[in-house]
Amino acid sequence: MKARQAVRRDVAAINELALEAHAFHVKGVPGVFRMPTSGPANLRYWASALKGRNTAVLVAEDDGRLAGYVQVGIRDAMRLPVLKRRRFGYVSNLGVGRRWRRRGVGRLLMQAAHQWLRQRHIREIELNVWSFNRGALRFYERLGYRFLSHRMGKGLAR
Repeated sequence: MKARQAVRRDVAAINELALEAHAFHVKGVPGVFRMPTSGPANLRYWASALKGRNTAVLVAEDDGRLAGYVQVGIRDAMRLPVLKRRRFGYVSNLGVGRRWRRRGVGRLLMQAAHQWLRQRHIREIELNVWSFNRGALRFYERLGYRFLSHRMGKGLAR
């Protein structure tokens, strides 16, 4: 198993893995997520994600097949008088195919994302996890991530 930067020929496989992960989110938070109605739009999204200057899509490859992907980038903190100016890494997406779960693929991808950021002199990384996704929360905590904030929401009566 190895991690590498994704290339154009990986787009369809990344999209399949992403749709699998996304279906889990649709089920977990149906008021926020929906399944995409256009396959080509999703493919265009992933193709464009490969071209970013401050972003990367990294993949885990197992014997020629993609086992997972991580989308990582560099962000600048909001410019507010009360916040320090800083740049940090951000994981937008992480997905591991069902047959490769619990085999170290997620850990390999996150290590690759960390390395990609270190090569760009970034020393902090953040990500968002939906609260229903207990497995992901445990995974990131095992990697040393800690809560920085809790985002809350509430439906309003009409």
